[in-house]
Amino acid sequence: MTATFPFELDLPPKVSAVVRSTLEQFIAKTEVINASGFRIGQEGSGAAYELSASLVQFVEQPVDWRKVLQNGPFIQRKDGSKDSLATLVFMANYFQEYAIDARDDIGRMPFSATYQAKYGIEREDTCLKHFKAFLEEHHLGKWKDCPSRLFVSHDNDGLFRSFKQDGLFALRRGRLDWLLRIVFSEAMRKPRWFNMDRIMDINDAYDLKSTFFWLVEQGDVYLENRKLRNSDYSIDDPRIQRLMKRIESRGFEQGLHKSISSLGFKEEIAKLPFSCKANRNHFLRLRLPEHFQEMEESGLKLDFSVGFAEEFGLRNNYALPYRPYDLHQMKTLSVVYVPLMIMDTTNWTYKQLSRAEFMVKTVALIEE
Repeated sequence: MTATFPFELDLPPKVSAVVRSTLEQFIAKTEVINASGFRIGQEGSGAAYELSASLVQFVEQPVDWRKVLQNGPFIQRKDGSKDSLATLVFMANYFQEYAIDARDDIGRMPFSATYQAKYGIEREDTCLKHFKAFLEEHHLGKWKDCPSRLFVSHDNDGLFRSFKQDGLFALRRGRLDWLLRIVFSEAMRKPRWFNMDRIMDINDAYDLKSTFFWLVEQGDVYLENRKLRNSDYSIDDPRIQRLMKRIESRGFEQGLHKSISSLGFKEEIAKLPFSCKANRNHFLRLRLPEHFQEMEESGLKLDFSVGFAEEFGLRNNYALPYRPYDLHQMKTLSVVYVPLMIMDTTNWTYKQLSRAEFMVKTVALIEE
């Protein structure tokens, strides 16, 4: 954060708080900022920058995003001009999710109900585009470009289901050679999915340190419309405990993979045999902004859950870690939310690209 906030905000208190929170995080990554005395006010105030009435009204009383982004993936003023700052604030802080009722069969916001789906911008860093436009239009500064950084992780959902799942796959493909290898692995008590040591070896070969997320609850869970599954292993199993120690000793990170259960975050964290600061929800099952409060109360520092289950892309159209402003708690969150842009399950369950197509798509998304 910058030591001194350079803008003058002449806005209602709630609106001023969220605008300040957003700008502080973005100008912290700005190379030069020449905004001393630059006044941001309400539409029609005559300020150097007039913030759209649509955003001001939304902060006071959230409404369906379709009433805010009516003519495209941007907020407009009454005269039809596009408001880059208002759009940035709306998107970066996940505001579309405050008044959206659509839910899929396990309680998640479906991608099809989002503005990203309507306007086809799920893979765009629209927030950065709008912030740069805000800076350039008013000669306020220059964004500081930095090398991209990747976060690679592994959700440890099942470690002992490979015999059944991979075996059936091999039978369907008529690959007896695969089936024999699978049977041999089981006979040697080396399940094919119990492969974290191999994953770490591959990571080390490319000078990469990834993170492993662990479930603490086992077995099937029955929701109203679906049967879901937590882990097929016990967190107390000596083999799992030894594996966790090897992961730690090799310098890799570990976190909580929040189960689908009635347990709270603190109860699940207490079951882990290591110090935990990060989480990703199992099945990405969460609701915003409710998830924000749950994470604040958990004591965790990082969350990697905010992505789309069915699509590759950015849930808030920003490709960097960010601390959203929560309109319910009326504060900038302490937890840092790291965007989840690509997940293998998204492909195998929903997109169903071939392995080669998936690899090409992944590289293209990274390079964007």
